[in-house]
Amino acid sequence: MMGYMWRVRLSSFLVGAATASVTGFCLLYRDYVIAHDSISTQLKGISETFNERHTALDRHITALEKLQKAEASKPVESD
Repeated sequence: MMGYMWRVRLSSFLVGAATASVTGFCLLYRDYVIAHDSISTQLKGISETFNERHTALDRHITALEKLQKAEASKPVESD
């Protein structure tokens, strides 16, 4: 009789531990997915801002190069 009770208690403990493990895994996975989505959204915004800044910088450099070429092609005035 004592061996039977021990097996029942052990099996109940194991079922409880397995249930807690599965529940904990599901909660951690859900938190991971939420964090991943949040970070992906933030990086997407940073990437778009970076691309806009890169394009603006390219335009600015092109304008400066054109200005430099225009000044270089100007004849030098002597006093």
